[in-house]
Amino acid sequence: MQESISIFLYIVGHNTRMRLVGDRFQHSTKTVNHKFRRVLRAVHTYGQHLIKPDLNVVGLPEHMQSNNKYYPWLERSIGAIDGTYISARPPSEKTQPHRSRKSAITTNVMCTCNYDMKFTYVHSGWEGSAHDSKGPITWLIRGTPLMHRFFHHTRPPNIMLRRRNNRQPASRKELFNYRHSSLRMVIERCFRVLKACLPILSCIANYKESRQHLVVSACCALHNFIRINNRRDEMFNSWENLDVNRDDVQAGNNGNSPELSAVLKGGM
Repeated sequence: MQESISIFLYIVGHNTRMRLVGDRFQHSTKTVNHKFRRVLRAVHTYGQHLIKPDLNVVGLPEHMQSNNKYYPWLERSIGAIDGTYISARPPSEKTQPHRSRKSAITTNVMCTCNYDMKFTYVHSGWEGSAHDSKGPITWLIRGTPLMHRFFHHTRPPNIMLRRRNNRQPASRKELFNYRHSSLRMVIERCFRVLKACLPILSCIANYKESRQHLVVSACCALHNFIRINNRRDEMFNSWENLDVNRDDVQAGNNGNSPELSAVLKGGM
């Protein structure tokens, strides 16, 4: 069993092909493939216990409630939602729908996460050509309970963030949108850590479609497992609160600069 897990982690952590893994572990390609497949299914199943929302969370975590940049304006937010492109190998007749706007063959994976950088929901399988606002996110928000309490990047044009040339927000709406955008960056950081830790997602092997979906969910489960069991992980620490700290330096005084006093007066 230890060898099977080692083979699985070696493949997803280095994106190594079966033949090279067989040479390293002194097994045939068939044996390596069998061991990889067994562990993949096991991790996917175990992921159901790792990738789930915390029903006890009703709003921002305690450590963020002391930051008046977000609290109490965004106190009921429990996470963020967004999509990312993951490498895919669809059948030849399905290649075109999976071609993204950058012409890469991908699948669109929709995820939600909490503010501890753990995934709480993962849905893969959308073609790479599917745009968030026209399918995946819209479907996810309408079809999943509490999904309206996750921040996502698809917003009506009249409330889009407008901060050009590093100028300060000129109205309460712009200030709210600025903080909204800053808070939802947690999902972007999750994706960066996920892809950096598990290179298999950047160039997946030619597995059948069902196994490719399992790879995505298993990798997200590993992401959460690392976060839960190793709070000092270098990759997580390098990205955690990166954008929040940068924004606080720009705005000053924990998000409230003197120039914004008139905007904040009377509430958001």
